[in-house]
Amino acid sequence: MTGRPGRAVWAWSAAAAALLVVVGAVVVVARSGGSESAATHPKAVRPADKDATGTRTTSRQAPTETTVSPKELPALLLSAADISALLDAGPMKVTHDNPALLANTSDPADCGAVTIPAIAAGYQGSGYLGIQVQNLLDASADGSNYFEHQAQQAVAAFPSARRAREFVSTESARWIACTDRRVTVTAPNTNYIDSSWQVLHPAFDHEVLTATLLNRTTSGWDCQRVMMPRRNVVVDVRVCGWSGGGQARALATRITDRVPA
Repeated sequence: MTGRPGRAVWAWSAAAAALLVVVGAVVVVARSGGSESAATHPKAVRPADKDATGTRTTSRQAPTETTVSPKELPALLLSAADISALLDAGPMKVTHDNPALLANTSDPADCGAVTIPAIAAGYQGSGYLGIQVQNLLDASADGSNYFEHQAQQAVAAFPSARRAREFVSTESARWIACTDRRVTVTAPNTNYIDSSWQVLHPAFDHEVLTATLLNRTTSGWDCQRVMMPRRNVVVDVRVCGWSGGGQARALATRITDRVPA
């Protein structure tokens, strides 16, 4: 196929899957005070701990990590106007906005996650707590039903910053294993045609995962993929256009800047 992709080809609304939300448990750590408690003997004072040198020390509880909850994820995404300005595009319109993974499938199965943000095959079993996914398109300059730019932005919450970093690191091995592979992606609704991608130059540097995608279904329509962690949030984006998606990293960085410190 050599024509431009229409909205029907890229409609993400047909790709929405059920959202898996896991409510995080709050663990309260209690410190025992010996065989008899201060509650039993109000005047008793617990002696300070001693370190290896015998010097008395004051015991301190490690600070609790503050995390971003799934309900806070939508506020992290950029507005349509902000993305229009970032891509130097016409007015962008949100065509898909859902707290759910995408049900697209791919061949080979292990390479689907490198082609599309928030695909179920990439996140299932990862321990993520929630996700928010958006797809945005602009109008063609000639007023037709085709589009010139596409942005897909997703943010996922994990139980901790460590788990978010580990997820991106694990995905990096999967992306790199797909180097130069041709990947066919199928939407769950059979009314939409398959798309074929070639994965180029996946790289993982300073916790930022990137890759270039060449569309083998529609010549000249190329994309850039970026995934990066910030605190307990993973930012997962794709930007596509007739001149490539070179702004994907800028989009991901703008989103990470919105994650509370």
